[in-house]
Amino acid sequence: MSGTSPDATGLVVGGYQLKEQLGRGAMGCVYAAQDGAAGDGIALKLLHPHLAADPLRVKRFRREAKAAKSLSHPSIIRL
Repeated sequence: MSGTSPDATGLVVGGYQLKEQLGRGAMGCVYAAQDGAAGDGIALKLLHPHLAADPLRVKRFRREAKAAKSLSHPSIIRL
């Protein structure tokens, strides 16, 4: 895929070790990750690097995260 980021599996980002790429979309990639301090497993979405320089894309990415955080349902994991 041109214009998207390479697989970052194995990298440590913000204290989280990226274990496995779970999905990839137009805005970024989602990884299964592990908290280095607590050892908890999480899903972590990273914005594609080529989009990080675009303030409108960053704003959209943050708005998406805020919307996802506001959801509450037994079948939805906590953000």
